[in-house]
Amino acid sequence: MLIRLQVLRATLIALTLVSLAADGFAQQDVFVSHFGSDSLGTGSANSPFRTVTRALSVAVDPGDQIIVAAGSYRPSDGELFPFVLGNGVSLIGPADGTATIDGTGVFTPIIVVGSNSANTRIQNLRLLGAGNVFEIFGNPSDLFIRDCTILDGRRGINHDFAGDTAAMTVERCRFLNIQEYGIFWKANAGNPGTHQMVIRDCVLIGKDLSASGIEFNGSGDVTFSLDVTGNRVEKFSVGLSLVLAVTSAEAAIQGSIEGNSLVDSA
Repeated sequence: MLIRLQVLRATLIALTLVSLAADGFAQQDVFVSHFGSDSLGTGSANSPFRTVTRALSVAVDPGDQIIVAAGSYRPSDGELFPFVLGNGVSLIGPADGTATIDGTGVFTPIIVVGSNSANTRIQNLRLLGAGNVFEIFGNPSDLFIRDCTILDGRRGINHDFAGDTAAMTVERCRFLNIQEYGIFWKANAGNPGTHQMVIRDCVLIGKDLSASGIEFNGSGDVTFSLDVTGNRVEKFSVGLSLVLAVTSAEAAIQGSIEGNSLVDSA
């Protein structure tokens, strides 16, 4: 496996284990169904809302979950993108992945996540968009994206933000027909801090040799603590790119990168 590793000053590469936060308990479940009603529904299991957009006006507290039933959810049905998840609010589809958030032709982000202090999960969803499908603002402390399919976006997951600490886990996700980056995480730390990134058992397929399947790009005093294992990366000009420009000896790249396969990628 070929990996491009660029380090502009001293770094340390070592094996570490990333400690994951345990899943929390929901404070409130808000239900959405293709057969629901935004005007008459209450958001309960027996009286769901019609749109995720309406549910987001109710699910506003850490621990709240929006439970999305099978079906397609698109602007013609009343959805307004981006979906901005509040602090610690999660978005969960059915286990078989039959809920589709359809932003075909939409160039704004589909889901925006900010600096969440509580456990935030996006799980079991199909997400389509023409821009950055996930836009991560700020520096979430516990962000989990699991069992999702991300299609057609410019960037599947994008983070381009200053901050000292953050943690994200992406597991068992499929990034298909991605135009530029599957996962792009840029961090500029003003003070020594660690960004814990776990990317496991994902498939990332680019469109016409897109830029990079996975890229971590750091500067300042940032340290990347990585667990990148068991991923398949196809049709990107660079499968996995690590770039670090540091300003102190405390900054580093550390962690485990193993068991990944690169197909039609350098």
